[in-house]
Amino acid sequence: MADKRKTAQSKRLVPNLYKNGKYWQWRQPRLGKKVSLGSISEREAILVANQLNAEFAVNQAVDVDFLTRRVTRVNKTINALLDEWHEQFWEPRLQRGEIAQSTYKTHDAAAFKETRAAIGDQCIYDVSTTQLTALITEHSMSRYERMRGFWNRMFDYAIGLGYTQANPAEKILTYKQRGGDTRKKRLRLPLPWFMKMYDTARATPKWEWFADAMVVQLYTAVDRSTLMSLHEDHIKDGIWYYTRKKTRQHPHSHVAVTLPTEAKGVIAKYKGKGFIFAQSFKNPGEVYTKTFARVVKASGVYGLVPDGQTPPTSHEVRALAGHLNVVHGKSVENVQRLMAHKDAKMTQHYLADHKGVKHLAAEGIDIPLYNLKEE
Repeated sequence: MADKRKTAQSKRLVPNLYKNGKYWQWRQPRLGKKVSLGSISEREAILVANQLNAEFAVNQAVDVDFLTRRVTRVNKTINALLDEWHEQFWEPRLQRGEIAQSTYKTHDAAAFKETRAAIGDQCIYDVSTTQLTALITEHSMSRYERMRGFWNRMFDYAIGLGYTQANPAEKILTYKQRGGDTRKKRLRLPLPWFMKMYDTARATPKWEWFADAMVVQLYTAVDRSTLMSLHEDHIKDGIWYYTRKKTRQHPHSHVAVTLPTEAKGVIAKYKGKGFIFAQSFKNPGEVYTKTFARVVKASGVYGLVPDGQTPPTSHEVRALAGHLNVVHGKSVENVQRLMAHKDAKMTQHYLADHKGVKHLAAEGIDIPLYNLKEE
């Protein structure tokens, strides 16, 4: 019996690949049994058929049912992929403390939500680089790069499990390559602005605790979370032993900082109260951030911010602290230990744009608050 004439479309296809209406099929050479590939694109059907032909060429006894299960994987939606990725990868890391809950809630959970809303119902193989780029074109630099990195990891995970052969996020241009403005739009906090805020908080009874917290943060360079979790039991012989929660699995996150006189004086006021600054707050870190923003406005600092830039945030006190330590003679290596950074590159980033566990010893400046200088 003569072979059927091939259509123009079938001539473009690889061996053993057929189309039946809107569905694609792959024919097992030995048994002649056809396996449905689903309603996928022609490009993806050719990609999958090539993979199956290659596998069959190596092992003539490949089980058709196994191939069927393998092929049906490509029909996964992004939502199904995210569910599996979260269960298999994210949840174990969160439970082991490898990812800080605060970081996950602020960044990663938002990326999951945005991805589900934008492409959740699409099949993995239908997502293109052009589509992903269009979704983040109007994003700020940090949000743009965060989503680009998130999608890169997501599609790498899908490739590892055989759900797809390509990573469309890999070819998304970086924010800089697209010509985006990579200059930092959030202002650093100069010392005069800090002092205006400090004086305002000190003169306002409800913010007196915040003025004290500002002093401790300025002299120790700790992050907001560490600052608000300070307990008097963490201090032994004038040394504050703390572990930075965000990166606590790393040795550099365990610090023993010698408290300067100014910080000691503030902390002494809270003796016998347990937690120094978080006695009556349900969400101490959030309270600190919101109070910082209110003091920025009340002090007049908000009005000093140039158009097109955003006011300093509470994290900028940490950057100012590192800068002041260098200005007053401390080495970058010492500041690196003080700020619990893994390497000096991160410390330099913080210093830029300014004028049972082994705790790494660090010592900050011990100069009266009103004697500090920035240059």
